[in-house]
This record gives sequence, structure tokens and C-alpha cells, in this order.
Amino acid sequence: MAGSRRAAPPRRLRWNEVEAHLDRGEAAPAYALCGPEMLLSDEVQGLLSRRVVEGEWSRMNTDRFQAPESGIGSVLQAVQQTPLFSQKRLVVYSQFDGAARSSDQEKRAWLGYLESPAPSTCLIVRTQLTSRELERKGTFFAESLRRMVVVDVWHPFPRDAVHWVVRHGATVGLKVRPDAAQLLVGHVGPDLLALRQELDKLSLLLEAETSAPKELDLDVLSDLRRRGLQASSWECIGALVEGRTLEAVLGLSSAREEERPTGLAWKLQYQALRKALDEGREAVWGTRLLKDCYQWERDLKRGRWAGSLDALAFEILFLRAHRRRLAVGSAREK
Repeated sequence: MAGSRRAAPPRRLRWNEVEAHLDRGEAAPAYALCGPEMLLSDEVQGLLSRRVVEGEWSRMNTDRFQAPESGIGSVLQAVQQTPLFSQKRLVVYSQFDGAARSSDQEKRAWLGYLESPAPSTCLIVRTQLTSRELERKGTFFAESLRRMVVVDVWHPFPRDAVHWVVRHGATVGLKVRPDAAQLLVGHVGPDLLALRQELDKLSLLLEAETSAPKELDLDVLSDLRRRGLQASSWECIGALVEGRTLEAVLGLSSAREEERPTGLAWKLQYQALRKALDEGREAVWGTRLLKDCYQWERDLKRGRWAGSLDALAFEILFLRAHRRRLAVGSAREK
């Protein structure tokens, strides 16, 4: 009967929808994890792995390949093998965009397999390209994604990063209140690797200071900030973009100790883009700052600045951003 048929899995998911998708039924036979946020990609792969190959036989029933070192033919042989002492196998194919070098015959065999995949195997392909970037690489990739469940692992928006902080805090034994998570994201930024490092550090610090259950609330965060135990680079960059120049200059020294100039420039670009989007049609300050960051990066890549002068180059970018800010402010007052 039509009513008894199992619903087909969705063809596209966000990283934070995968767990609910698995709770509704068993894993799909093929997933494509597409996007630049490798930490999220690792988490999604780990979640799928735990659902597909549980128990002591998980290692024996998991195969990993990487393109272009491993071609499509090797992966196809693995996905058609029979599980050993388990109901399913897991096959992971990393840097899938490198599979473009495979022969046309292998590509046809690959697409044929995806049309009728083995029910005893879960195939996961991974790429740092977004799904749309991968589709633009050619018909083979577009047809592959059409036959798989695509999981988008973009860099998260701040609101998504807040939920991630609460969830990851629990994995390190730290109960993070939502308002504290929001403050932490506003202070450190939405970069998950930086947030994970901060949470790990806070967990260890609180464990050393108290034997009570570790809970991170606004009072604890405020105390840690007063003691200078939290990262300051995002706060420094945020102060610059928001026009709090004195605060930004005072924080520049500690920000440089925390992170390399290229990382600081990336954070400046991120804040500049948010500023440009907030300004809308009247975008002036944000777009000028974005252009300065782009030119700075080009100069580094062309060798205009020696590696030993990266810090000096960033200071010049920092001061130029300050001057731009003052110029825009003066023009608006007139």
C-alpha cells in the first residue's frame, strides 16, 4: 500500500539537521559533505559513523580513501564488499573534487552505483568546496550530488555558533548558559575552531578552580574577562570596526600575541563584510575596508611584504582602516 512506504530521505540538509534526520529513520546509502567548515564536517562524519557501524567491529567495517591518490575504482570495490559481523559498512572518500581525474569508464560505473547503491554500505564523500562550486566543476559532480544526500557545512552564522557552543560545551563537561554562549560568540567570533579552543581552555580552568559542577554563566565570564584569561582579537577588531579606536589600539598588542597577522586580517574582512551588509545601499565604510583588506592580501601574495614584516603590514592596514573610518565620519557630518 502506498501509505506504508517509507518516506524518501531529503536530498539536502544543513549540518545541524543531520541528527534529527537520522532519528527519523536509518542512514541513507550515500552522503556528500560539502563546504569549508571541516570541524563541522568531522562532526557529521562522526555522527554518521556511530549510527552506521556501532560496536567493536566498527574499525574493521570502515574504509577511508582520498582523491586523487585513490581513484573511483578503489572506492567502488570497497562499497560493494560485505560487512563483517555487522549489518553495515562505512566508506569515506575525502577530497572528492579530486576524483575529476578518473577515467570516463570509472565515472559511468560510479554514477551507475549511485543509482542503485548497496543497502549494506553507507558512502560518505567529502569536499571543502560548496555543493554549488562542486556542481560547476562538471556534469559528473552535478549528477553525483543529485543521487546523494547533500549536507552543507558552511561556516556558521553567529546564532548557529551559539547553539554549537552550548552543545560542544556539554561534550567537555561544561554547562554553558545560552546568554553566556552568546557573549562568548560575540567576544571570540563565530569561528568554531577558536570557540572550541576557548571552551576547552575554560573547561580546564574551571575544573582546576572548583570541584563543583562546571557551569559557565555571565558572572563567570565577566570574572574571566577582568582577569584577562579570554582571547581578545575579535574584541580588538570589533572595536576598530565600531569606531572605538582607543580600545582597538590598546588591544592590538595582545591580539597580535594571540594570532598571526593573516588571521587578524581575515577577522577584519569578516567584520567589514558584516558592516557592508548592515549599511545596505549606503555602504561606504564597510566596502572601503573590504577593498583595503583585498589589496593587503594581494600585496602579501605578490611578495611586496617579506614574511618577517607581516606584523608591520597588518599595523599599516589597521591604521589605514582607522583613517578611512575618520574620513567617512567627517563626510557624513558635513
